[in-house]
Amino acid sequence: MAEQIQVISRAMSLLEILSRTDGPMSLMEISQASGLPKSTLHRLLSALEFDNYVKNEGGGKYRIARSMLCLSAKILRCCFLTQASGILRDLREKTNCTAYLSMINNDEMVYLHRAPGPVTPFSNAGWVGELYYSAGGRVILSTYSDEKIRDYLERIPLQPRTPKSIISKEEFMAEMEATRQRGYSKSFEEYTLNVLSVGAPIFDHTEACYAAVSLSAVRGTITEDIESFIPLLLTAAHTLSMQMGATFSRL
Repeated sequence: MAEQIQVISRAMSLLEILSRTDGPMSLMEISQASGLPKSTLHRLLSALEFDNYVKNEGGGKYRIARSMLCLSAKILRCCFLTQASGILRDLREKTNCTAYLSMINNDEMVYLHRAPGPVTPFSNAGWVGELYYSAGGRVILSTYSDEKIRDYLERIPLQPRTPKSIISKEEFMAEMEATRQRGYSKSFEEYTLNVLSVGAPIFDHTEACYAAVSLSAVRGTITEDIESFIPLLLTAAHTLSMQMGATFSRL
């Protein structure tokens, strides 16, 4: 049993060492970093390569492979959702609004989690809807290039939901630029009358927008202007971005 634990511990150490660099490492470099002899490294790396956790690049050089990247992504998402749920509850308590976490999937917005306020507008976790009238979807779209947004609007024409919905591409593009300048999105009664929403982007380690956190409230159910909660919303988005490995260069 002790020998099995040692093998597992050494294999994990090798994966950690290989994950520290963007490029492949030579057997000599791995040996120096791990303190293990080359004969032991050959056995461990061969086993990890068999399960696609490392890849032999040739010339005695190894790097992290797909299985490790997939496992890392799953762990990151799990940790992200765990932390996000607490942050959403905190936002709800401080604002009396419903707090949402959302992502884009195939030109649609999906609510991953929510912390419902006293009066919840709509949209349970798992709800799928249009990007352009939701605060979460809108703020994610605003991080795209103008060309990518226009391509999206060609595929998904704007369909007004209320008399206050933006209905022209020009107005929508202007709102995208305003969202970029503000650093957060607004959707006031554009999806449902009397429902006010604001959203902030969550970035990942590649500085791409990974998700969005948003607040929604029915008009008259909160005592303050919903935009007065923007500092709290941006702080939450910043914290979640850091959880996803984002740097401060874009935040």
